[in-house]
Amino acid sequence: MISFTALSQKGIVAGVVVDSKTNEKFPGVTILMMKSDTVVTGASTDSNGAFSMSNVPFGKYDVIIKYVGYRDMKRANILVSNATHDMLIAFPGPCKYTHIKGKRLRCVGGHMDHIVPIVYGLPDAKLLAKAKAGKIYLGGCQLYECHAEYYCTTHQLEL
Repeated sequence: MISFTALSQKGIVAGVVVDSKTNEKFPGVTILMMKSDTVVTGASTDSNGAFSMSNVPFGKYDVIIKYVGYRDMKRANILVSNATHDMLIAFPGPCKYTHIKGKRLRCVGGHMDHIVPIVYGLPDAKLLAKAKAGKIYLGGCQLYECHAEYYCTTHQLEL
């Protein structure tokens, strides 16, 4: 006889989301447990920044943290393997788009060419032409507190 009890084990994922700048509790944040780009379960933080999700099947997940007006944050490969998995999430987290003025950017491949500025807002005909020519990258209409300023056209990455 083969036992499949390990395949059906489930746990609880709970925690608190705090503002990364003030360390205050962060209400109204959406937490999503993702597996292969599919939402398995989710929750929202309460007025104290707390959240809880029950019946989460054991396994590895990407956790997506969302809040209106903020860039989504991702925590990759979170392992749920016991009855309760507690998390403390500082959101929105440190800005990964910090650049030293006057220093040339390098992309993940180490190259410094094929890096163009990102332009935000509703583009006019001139900006559309520049984007089509690959001289700029259109970043959308919504600006976040932490936003990318450059784009690598080779690797299609925001820098």
